[in-house]
Amino acid sequence: MTWTYADLHRWNGEILSVSGSTGVPANVLKAIMWVESRGMLNARSPMTSSGYYFGLMQVGSTSSVPEYMKSFTWMCDNAYNQVLAGGTEMVNKSIAIGSQDWTRVAGAYFGDKLSPVSDTTVLAAAVAEVDIMDHIR
Repeated sequence: MTWTYADLHRWNGEILSVSGSTGVPANVLKAIMWVESRGMLNARSPMTSSGYYFGLMQVGSTSSVPEYMKSFTWMCDNAYNQVLAGGTEMVNKSIAIGSQDWTRVAGAYFGDKLSPVSDTTVLAAAVAEVDIMDHIR
């Protein structure tokens, strides 16, 4: 199945709830969800040296969240918990870099812009709500 960004709207209730409780803007949560899982509930990464990453926001053993949020049992089939774990990680990244500029936090989450066609470039433009071509220039 081919997923589009519009398919993420099915998670709007969970995204808005987590945004309200964590302070992470809904567009940031949605953009990260798109890059990480394309909105697929229970998405699982390929095996890495740190194990699997799981869910809409791809939380795993190295994620900056409480241990219980890394539990497959806690996240499995629970969209709210999967989004909450990602939102919690974003808050913790915000604290770690000392900024609530969510564009910077997303940059800390994904790394620096390496290519004008990379997912992180697209994410940064989406978070900043600017046209991708204006962002690249």
